[in-house]
Amino acid sequence: MNSRYAVFWEPNNTLNDRINFYKEFFIKMNINSKYLNHPPHLSIYVFESNDRYKNKIKNSFSEIGDISINKIKIKNWKIFHNDPLTKLNTLCIELELTKELAETQIKIAEALSPYKIISNSMKFDKIMDISYKKWGFPFVGSHWIPHLTIGSLSIIPEKIKKIISNFELVNEGFKIKELSLYKIDGDNHIFLKKIIL
Repeated sequence: MNSRYAVFWEPNNTLNDRINFYKEFFIKMNINSKYLNHPPHLSIYVFESNDRYKNKIKNSFSEIGDISINKIKIKNWKIFHNDPLTKLNTLCIELELTKELAETQIKIAEALSPYKIISNSMKFDKIMDISYKKWGFPFVGSHWIPHLTIGSLSIIPEKIKKIISNFELVNEGFKIKELSLYKIDGDNHIFLKKIIL
């Protein structure tokens, strides 16, 4: 059986609570949405693999060494208009793509991509397609926009902008101290392994 696997950074309590507050706000609107029930996280690398490789994936993740991310900074709100994965408008908190974060993503992709499965039905624009075929994830490289997703919403972008103008955006840096490996089964995120940086 095939499953999706993901390497996440999960924000600290302050930022985690703030993101959950935003998610709850949109949940109460009772609109068509996706991701509002997902735990707050930064997706560093997501790929599909066969479950028979699960232990190898866990071991390879554990053996990734020499990762150091001093600080990750919030840039601003970001809306992915007509998100190709959801066909809705995805509201996020955009993070700065630092050299350390970009290098970390590549190290993780190099370690885990040998277990990837490529689907011929997945279609992306050129740069994302190249990334998907090489890594199994369309967002590896300088075109990656690291972000913390609030949710994918059936609200027009102008209305989303008006709503978030009333939200306080925590604008401080955060140190990444650990990364987590999850197996994703629909909306369920099943914890597999954690590495301390």
